[in-house]
Parts: sequence; C-alpha cells; structure tokens
Amino acid sequence: NFYINYIDGLTSLEYQFDSDNDFTTNTADAVTNTITNFSNEVFEGSWRHRFQMTNLKFGKTYYWRVRVSTSAINTSAWSSVRSFSTIPSPTLYSPNDVAAGIHPTTNFYINYIDGLTSLEYQFDTDIDFTTNTADALTSTITNFSNEVFEGSWRHRFQMTNLKFGKTYYWRVRVSTSATNSSAWSSVRSFSTIPSPTLYSPTNAATSIHPTTNFYINYIDGLTSLEYQFDSDNDFTTATADALTSTITNFSNEVFEGSWRHRFGMTNLKFGKTYYWRVRVSTSATNVSEWSSVRSFSTIVSPTLTAPNTNAINISTAGTNLTWQDLSGESGYEVQLSTSNLYESFIVNAAQTTTTRTTGALAANTTYFGE
Repeated sequence: NFYINYIDGLTSLEYQFDSDNDFTTNTADAVTNTITNFSNEVFEGSWRHRFQMTNLKFGKTYYWRVRVSTSAINTSAWSSVRSFSTIPSPTLYSPNDVAAGIHPTTNFYINYIDGLTSLEYQFDTDIDFTTNTADALTSTITNFSNEVFEGSWRHRFQMTNLKFGKTYYWRVRVSTSATNSSAWSSVRSFSTIPSPTLYSPTNAATSIHPTTNFYINYIDGLTSLEYQFDSDNDFTTATADALTSTITNFSNEVFEGSWRHRFGMTNLKFGKTYYWRVRVSTSATNVSEWSSVRSFSTIVSPTLTAPNTNAINISTAGTNLTWQDLSGESGYEVQLSTSNLYESFIVNAAQTTTTRTTGALAANTTYFGE
C-alpha cells in the first residue's frame, strides 16, 4: 500500500514507479498508470489517499512519484521523488537454524508475503544443493497455508518425507507471478531424530505385569513400529524369552499430559528381567535406528491382599482369600493348608476370579495359603 496526503475533490491519481530515478528510460521495471479506484482512509491519525501495487518485483530499488487531478483540466505537478527497496527473498522462520530433534513430518514457516502464488523449496544433506544427493527433496507448491504462528502471519508448508537421523540444509524462493520470482532465501540447517524415545515403563522398573502397556514419544506420520524384548541385553542370542514383532496397530493417545504411541504386550513371563528397544518407520524406505535400551522386571507372583500375613482371630466360620488381579491372565491356582509344606489341602483349586472362600476353619489352628 502507498499513501499520499488527502486532497478534497480528487478524481484521479497517476503514479510512476521505475528503477531509474529520472523516469525517462522506461526500463523493464517501469510501472505507470492512472487510476480512479484509490481509497480514502485514516492512516497514522490523518486522512490519506491509498493505492495498492501488486506487481513490484523482488530485489529492486524503485523510485516513485505521483500527480493528481480534480478534473480533466486541473492536474497537479509531479510530487517529489522517493525511493524504496523490495525484499530480495523470503525469510525462514521455523524451525530455528541448527534445530535438533525434528520429526520426519514437520511444519516449516517463512515470513508472510502478500500476493504470493507459489513457493519452491529445496532440502538436501549437501549445503550447496548441487550434487542432488539421495536425500534431496525439491518441489514447487501452491498449497501452502497462511496462518498466525507465534503472534504473526506466516506461510506454512509441511514436509512428510524427511528421513530419520539426517542433517538437512533448506532454503526457499517464492513467486507472485510467472515473471516475478525471488532470490533464494538464506540457508538453514536442522537434524531429524535418529530414533524414538522410550517413555514408559521407566528404566529398571519393577513389578511389571505380564500384560502391560508400553509408551514411546509421538512421531507424526508413523506407519509401523518394531519392538524387541529379551532377557539378553544385546539382543543377539535370541533366548527363549525373546519377543520381537513389527506392528501397525499401535495407538496414539495422551499419556501423562502428552501424546504418545502405545502398544500392549500380553505374553511377558513371570519373574523375568527384560531388556527392550524400539525402532519405527514412516515408509518402507525410512526406518529409524533402534532406540536406547531400557530394562524392567516382571512380578514373580500375584500379591495376596487378605487376610493379612499372621492375621489372628479369624472366624471359624471361614473367610475370603483375596489376591491381586492381574489383567490378561487366564487363571489362578489357590492352595490353603495347615502345613507350610502343603502336604495336604483345605483348598486346592484352579479358578479365574481373585476371591476364594475357605469354608469352615478349625479353632486355634495356623493356616498357610498361596
């Protein structure tokens, strides 16, 4: 937008813009026109006339002047001449330069430029963009978005095919028409995550149930997840306890305040120390490295909850034996005896519930249960 002082009764306005300050050579950058569709509005506290230029070229120094008319026979002299320079290229905004921890699917932001029609990007692991490596990504797009980001309007485009564990260099140039393209922006770099981050259970956790949920950090665009569980921490011997699989049916959910990926294990063994790690994919050609390794220990047995150990004054009419409910288990075996060697049984049963009634009990007798 360009503004001049308000003149009552104005009917037309003629402008001249050129990269030559005497306006006589009519260069390829010259723009001149007489218009009647200027606006009258308050700008910086006073009434002004406003007109808009939509075809200025990137990276130019322009000189401009205006003359006006109130009728066909009343035209002013040309105004004094002013100059200005247009931006040579867009400004990269986000991610920050040398950013780390970038995901394979990530939004990129540049400064807002009114009238933009297309945006061309280049991403490569080569800073000079000339070798066109296997990691090179380049395209001209028109489907960028215009949105407020961190308090100001920006243009946004999304990359969905960045590779894990790479350092990328990127730059952008833009166009407002087929004949007006900017220079390339400055170059920034960023590094993508090499692998997922294990979140839960915490490292060296204990009392983990054989059926348990596992959580890793959320990575947009994830298509598959491969896990390895083993009692050997180098995952090379494939012990009898080894569990490995590639799955696509993981869940995306909020856990402890942030989005995570969740998968469930239902076949862990009792009384084992497991080591586990995960790697993930966004496509058949983009697989992460293995995550760091964590360990955990599963429970040896369920916890008895009632009666308490060494309880006294239990009714001879009997009582309920109760124990910890372990989700995913197919059943429980309960035993009650007057011998700590379990040579004979008051109760010896298999069941799927977590409560068992003892029946009548003898007075002044010690019982042992498991």
